[in-house]
Amino acid sequence: KVQQVLEQNFHGKYHSLAKMSQDFRQDLVNRHFMFEDCDRFNKGGGGCDFWPTGRGIFLSSDEKFLVWINEEDHLRIISMDKGGDLNAIYDRLVKSMKILEKNIEFSRDPYLGFHTFCPTNLGTTLRASVHIKFNNLKLSEVKEEAKKLDLQVRGTHGEHSDVRGGVMDISNARRLGLTEFQAISQVY
Repeated sequence: KVQQVLEQNFHGKYHSLAKMSQDFRQDLVNRHFMFEDCDRFNKGGGGCDFWPTGRGIFLSSDEKFLVWINEEDHLRIISMDKGGDLNAIYDRLVKSMKILEKNIEFSRDPYLGFHTFCPTNLGTTLRASVHIKFNNLKLSEVKEEAKKLDLQVRGTHGEHSDVRGGVMDISNARRLGLTEFQAISQVY
C-alpha cells in the first residue's frame, strides 16, 4: 500500500533493495540518498531480520523527497535539498506528511508520540539535520559546542558512521518533549 500511495501522490519511483543493482545502490549511498547495510545495533535488536526483503526507497524525480521503507523504522520520510532554505524543506515535509496521513495509519501513543523501532526517535520522530563542513575545527570541539545547544554530531552516512572529510551531520538531540517546530528551530 505504501508504494501505491507514494507513486500515486508524488512524482517518483519505488526501488526495491532486493532487486536493485549494486552499482545503483552504491550511487544512492554515495549521494546520501540510501541507507548503508544493516549495522550491528539494528542486527542486535532484530531490525535486520529477512534483510533485504521488504526494504527499499522511494525517490522523487527531483530527488528532494525520499522515503526509506523498513530500513530501521517502518518509514523514514526525508525532505532534503542543497543550500540553506530550511523553510522550503520543512514545508515540503509537512505537505507530504499530510498526504501520507490521509492514506496510511501511523501508530501513535498520546504520551510518547509516534512509535518507532529506535527508542531515541520516540516523540515527534523528527530529526532535523544539516550537513556542514568544518575545515578548522576538530570533531571533539564541534561535539562540545553542539552538546551545549542540545544538538548531536554524527557522520553523514547515519548514526554510528564516521565523519569523512570534515563534513558533519548536525541535528537535534531530542525528539521527545518538543514540537516539530522546536526541533527545526534548534538547527536553524
